[in-house]
Amino acid sequence: MEAPIPSGMEKPPHLKEYDGVSDLVDHINRFEAMLHYHNIGGPIKCRLFPTTLRKVAMNWYKGLAPGSITSWRNLKNQFISSFTASRRHPKTEAALEAIVQRQDETLREFINCFNREAIQVPCTDHMKRYLLERGLLPGTEFRKAVGIEPPRTFDALLEKARAYMDYEEREAANRARDPRTHGSSSNPRQESIPPRRTEEKRKDDKPRDVREQRGSSGRFTEYTLLMASRKRILAECANIDIKDGGVKLPRPVPAKPGVDRSKYCQYHKSHVHLTEDCVHLKDAIETLIKGGRLAQYR
Repeated sequence: MEAPIPSGMEKPPHLKEYDGVSDLVDHINRFEAMLHYHNIGGPIKCRLFPTTLRKVAMNWYKGLAPGSITSWRNLKNQFISSFTASRRHPKTEAALEAIVQRQDETLREFINCFNREAIQVPCTDHMKRYLLERGLLPGTEFRKAVGIEPPRTFDALLEKARAYMDYEEREAANRARDPRTHGSSSNPRQESIPPRRTEEKRKDDKPRDVREQRGSSGRFTEYTLLMASRKRILAECANIDIKDGGVKLPRPVPAKPGVDRSKYCQYHKSHVHLTEDCVHLKDAIETLIKGGRLAQYR
């Protein structure tokens, strides 16, 4: 197709080439945007378009029958029809639904991962907000806060998350600087008193070794900074290291009527508290580490 080159366009603008593999619609959109910026019309587009083709795409253009191109629209439609297999298909909401926060994943890592996918998924902000909330790790402070006071928009949810992400990172930095300031008792005298070895029971028949010890930090004045959650360590050692390390496993306690079943301790195998809050598991892991075990988690 012949058309005079306008003044100043004797040297075509630099345009990224298409080889028949990358997304063809993206290539056409960038090509049209560039020529629209230079105020170039249809006939000139037909002359410039082949300069952006290479490899398989250039071979396709050379194979066109003479006189078969009558307009830019005609050329564009033939191009799309021939390379439709390389057209990028948009992701669906299922891609976002599959993103859930892992036990060892920080809030920032999870939200960054979610947002990278979200920009590729054509769905409403309302749906993005719903799927992000759904993917949050159960039991975390942020999930609780969102449940108590749900943000009205996706942007409001992200704004709320920023405050919690900053808090998480400050706490992690504090733990790295001085582990003694986290998980230690406010009363140092309590730490020097070893726990009683007998399973002396209270009036409610709950053994002392499974009572939830709020405010207690355990037997040690300092604890090793772990590279994984205590729940994960317990699951991966499958009790083998614990038994071999000389730590006596606690006996499971039958659940009583009215117990809070949202709290379950894998170490005690009872609905007494969360695994991550278990002081006895914390002590058991520290005992094993001091005995030369669990080096992979230090």
